Amino acid sequence: MRFQCTFCFTIIRPPEDAERLNCPNCGKQVAVPRSPFEAGCVIDDFVIQNEIGQGGMATVYAAKQLSLDRIVALKILSDQYARQEKFRQAFLKEAKAAARLNHPNIVQAIRVDEEDGILFYAMEYVKGQTLSARIEKEKTLEVDVALNIIQQCAEALHLAWTQEQLIHRDIKPDNIILAEDGYAKIMDLGIAVTVAESQNAEISGTPAYMAPEQFRKERLDCRTDIYALGCTLYHALVGFPPFDGENVKEIARKHVFNPVQFPSNDLIFLPQRIKRLITRMMAKDPADRIRDYDELLGEIVALRKRLSPNKDQI
Repeated sequence: MRFQCTFCFTIIRPPEDAERLNCPNCGKQVAVPRSPFEAGCVIDDFVIQNEIGQGGMATVYAAKQLSLDRIVALKILSDQYARQEKFRQAFLKEAKAAARLNHPNIVQAIRVDEEDGILFYAMEYVKGQTLSARIEKEKTLEVDVALNIIQQCAEALHLAWTQEQLIHRDIKPDNIILAEDGYAKIMDLGIAVTVAESQNAEISGTPAYMAPEQFRKERLDCRTDIYALGCTLYHALVGFPPFDGENVKEIARKHVFNPVQFPSNDLIFLPQRIKRLITRMMAKDPADRIRDYDELLGEIVALRKRLSPNKDQI
């Protein structure tokens, strides 16, 4: 473990079991962090500032990259998973997939490496909030605002599909971050697979946004993510996902068999064209779904030209 002196910012590697020591540069006494993930701790080229997110397998910190004097997001794989090869490989795969996809609507990878047994992945720091946080705050989004977000995500996924034949498999409001500059960015490629990998991959994703073919463990393609985008658009406009249930089995059954239902116009008014778009995006059979991102983007742009109050910004 290394950390910065709180007085002169010299990087110190303390002896084992030390609780306090004198900085070798300025001579002042400093406390040794109890964990390598406290503020001021140094991992490779990055100084941890504060925790900004936590998932089931990893924690994300805001950190300063010393060599380039910029703030990044530093994702660190939890120790229990870092000791297991399959999770290490999945972590590395996510970082490498993001690094290959250079697009303004995808959170960009900076570096992946390991130091003192700590596996980390540095990525672009995006100042903003997730789509789920915005929905929680505003309850529902205006139609053009929601369409704009989905359009940006579709453009990012279009690149992932055409360049890598990549399927995200976990598109949802929690994995879309809305930057203060207006960009929507897709993050978390941790369970992304290629078409070739999809048939042998384990069932994975967030049940509320998973396509029927994911539950059936069938071959996946870009239409799988289009279905999830449809669920996300529904959630943004209505305030909750299209299907829920007491357990995964019930949610899966609804995705596979139940038609999409919209609240009555007395509760939430949605233009008929929007309902038709969501219904096509969420068709049970992929053959009946919007066939690819070119068609989806064409539909969204056409709708926005009809419905948007700011047509010059489409």
